[in-house]
This record gives sequence, structure tokens and C-alpha cells, in this order.
Amino acid sequence: MSRRGAGLLGVMLFASGCAYYNVIYNAERSYDEAEAHRRAGRDSLASQSYRDVVRKAARGYRRDPEGEWGDDALFLLGRARLRLGEIRAARAALKEAAERSESADTRFAVLVYLALAEVESGNSEAALPLIERALSGLTAGPALAEAHLLRGQVLLSQGAAGNGWADLDRAQELDAVVRVEAALTQLRWAIHYDERARAGDAFTQLLSYSEAGQRLDTVVALANRAAQQWSPGEAARLLAGADIARWGRVGRGRIALGRARLFHRAGDTAAANATAWKVLRGVGVVAAEARVQIARWRLELAYDLAELEQVEEILLPAEEHQGVAPLLDALGTLEDFTSVGLTDPLGWFAA
Repeated sequence: MSRRGAGLLGVMLFASGCAYYNVIYNAERSYDEAEAHRRAGRDSLASQSYRDVVRKAARGYRRDPEGEWGDDALFLLGRARLRLGEIRAARAALKEAAERSESADTRFAVLVYLALAEVESGNSEAALPLIERALSGLTAGPALAEAHLLRGQVLLSQGAAGNGWADLDRAQELDAVVRVEAALTQLRWAIHYDERARAGDAFTQLLSYSEAGQRLDTVVALANRAAQQWSPGEAARLLAGADIARWGRVGRGRIALGRARLFHRAGDTAAANATAWKVLRGVGVVAAEARVQIARWRLELAYDLAELEQVEEILLPAEEHQGVAPLLDALGTLEDFTSVGLTDPLGWFAA
């Protein structure tokens, strides 16, 4: 082969290797995006991104099954299929990745996801030995935090709460990426085990994590579960600090408004109104939501038209909000009833 021909061949091989690497790199980026969507509760977007990972990783693997990054492609493929619930295909890809990989870290990391496959299959007993083997070799990286998170979940599900709590704490310390998931897990099991102090700690942690605001609906749902387990007043107490949550203005306002509703359910109308009015004094959509909530509470107790005028004054600054128009229409109907001589318009409104 001439020197020129050898040079061209070298360029072609280099270009082919770069293209292969780019496919794997893009698949890894897609996997990170999918994980971010999953942890934020955006299930539909997560599913789309995981399928994108499967497509890219499979294409990369088919391009050069024996190549330098073949085990990386299989590892990505296995994790993505696992998140999609395709357990059998996930196991096959993960086991093949472990067999091919020359990296001890990769082989130990694979064990974590094989353990997760066992948990997803309802076989938690088989998961624990795999996690223990993984933890015996992992020293750093995302898989280490995932291993502690998974072991904590398994132990708590089996009644071994003491060690389970320690694993969840360790997961939060090791990797900020999993800390919200670990804190939510702690909160769920704290309610299950009637551990009020741990539940309070979990709420405090979640309110301090800026990214936890993406899981607002989950936190509110767990606060309502705590209200059922203990009482609305106790759940409101556990959410102390909601008004200074590091969730941004909208998230902070909504969790504070959720706390106000818990106070109201507990019969503490003074605390409910004080908390809601604090949100109302802000700006934007959450302030409008607070106006609607306060107006509804006022309507529940209104006994004359003078009080209804006060309700209208609360609502008017937020008349563009979607929840305000129906209430203003109802108030207008009451005024119409009054104008035609009805003596008990509030009774008509209640009906």
C-alpha cells in the first residue's frame, strides 16, 4: 500500500472511530436527560428520552459490537430498557456488558442495576446480595449512591428500618442528583412507620433542596398522607419553613398555600388565613391562587351581602386568573337575586 493510501485509510478509521464515539456520547447525554426527567416526575418526557437512548445505543453497538465502547453501549442499553420496564431485555444487555467490560467499576455498577431488575420483578430477596457485592467494590460515582438508595428502599420494605434509614442518609450525602429521590423515599417510609421526627426531617430536607420544587405535587400528596396518618395540624407543623423553601417564588408560594389548606382542615382558621395572606401579598399566578383560596373560605362563612362585597374586593385584582371569573360570576348572580327582592340570596348560592 502506498504512503498516500495508508494515510487515507488511517483518516477513514479515525473518522469512523470518532463517529462511533459521538453516537455513544449522544446516548449518554440522552440518558442523563431521561434521568433528570424521571427524577422531576416528568414521566412522559422520561419515557421518550429513554427510548432515544435505546435507539442511539443500539445503533452504536451494531456499528461495532467488538469495539472499544461496546460495553458502554450495552450498559446504556440495559439501564434504559430497565427504566422502561423491559426487564428481560435489560438483564440480557447488562449481563453482556459485565462480561465484556475490562473495567471493574463498570462491572460493579452493573450489579446495582441487575439488583434493581430483581426489585422491579418483585424479588427483593435476590436483590440484596447483588447490592452487597456492588458496595464491596464501588468507591465513588453515581452507582455508589444508587446502591445505597436501592438498599435503603429494600431494607425498609423488609422491615429493617434502622439500616434502611442510614442508607438513605448516605445516598443523599454521596450524590446531589439522588438526594430528592432519597428524601422522598425517607418521607414515604417515615409516614408508613409512624416516625414523625423522621418525616419532619425529610420535609425540611426537601424544602432546602432547590430541585425538589419540581416534585411539588408529590410533596403535597405526601403531606396529605401525613395528615391522614396523624392530623392536618401535625402535617402543617411538619411543613414549617414552607414560606422560605428554596424552590423559587412559584414553588415556595404553592407549598405555603398547601400548608395553609392543612391549617384550614385542622380548624385553625387564623393560621390558615395568615399563611394564605402572606402568599397573596406576593405577585403573579400564586398570589392569584391565594386570592381564590381566601375568597372561597370567606364564602363558606359569609352571612350577608356586605361580606360578599369584601370577597369581591379580594378577587378583583386577580380577575385575569382562570379561577376568579366563576366566583365573580356567582357574586354577580347573588346581586341579581337581591335586586329582584329575594330575601335569602346566600341560601340560593349555597344551594
